[in-house]
Amino acid sequence: MDDSLRFFLLISLAFQFTAFTLAWLAARHWQFFSLVDVVWTFALGIELAFVAPALSPVPETEPALLFRWMLGLWSLRLGFYLVRRLAKQFPAEDKRYLALRRQYGHQVNFRFWTFFLAQAFSTVLLSSLFWPIFTDLTAEVSALRCLALALWTVGFAGEAMADRQLATFKKSPLQPGKSSVCQEGLWKYSQHPNYFFELLQWWSWALFVWPSPTGWTGALAAAVMSYLIVKVTGIAFSDKMVAGNPAYAQYQKTTSSLIPWWPRKF
Repeated sequence: MDDSLRFFLLISLAFQFTAFTLAWLAARHWQFFSLVDVVWTFALGIELAFVAPALSPVPETEPALLFRWMLGLWSLRLGFYLVRRLAKQFPAEDKRYLALRRQYGHQVNFRFWTFFLAQAFSTVLLSSLFWPIFTDLTAEVSALRCLALALWTVGFAGEAMADRQLATFKKSPLQPGKSSVCQEGLWKYSQHPNYFFELLQWWSWALFVWPSPTGWTGALAAAVMSYLIVKVTGIAFSDKMVAGNPAYAQYQKTTSSLIPWWPRKF
């Protein structure tokens, strides 16, 4: 590990520890720990769009600037989407955090502090895996990086579209004969199009960083996020929450779980 990466990790740990501790204090005051999702999204965006390039030991290249823009736009869009969603449901917690509340019992405040610190550590780990793009003095806008940028554009637009379609569906009054499960737009082709396009962005970032020396570490970040979204916090948890819903069970039979595809017919 070189000195520049050590310094980046030290500053990042200090920044994220402070940010997430302050966020935990606010969440404890409001008893609204769903706040961590917003903080994580903005914190990672700030880390990679501003902190990492500021601490880079080499002049900024065009690929590094493009990478900053991709991460910054992702963070702003997703972060403000989460702010609007949580503002509407406040003070009701997200189902994930209600489940954690029950699990933590009388130690809820302390256990959530450790949870927030784990999120802080994750932002440092993930951002460090993209560090090679900021230290590659010879980086060029190659064909591979143009492909990665195109894939990111599709992922960014697709996730925004999926989020908007779901929000519109939830606001619409349920009509007689209308399914209680969103099957409109992208949701007709995937049970979780928002997660698919989110992961497409992460893998596009990995592809973008790949040509840099030790740039393969970006793929580790994408792999970690893929595992978490598919097996832990995303799809697995969402499916658990709707278990026993007959309408969703039928939806699962006909619709691809993640990758958008034409509905199956029986």
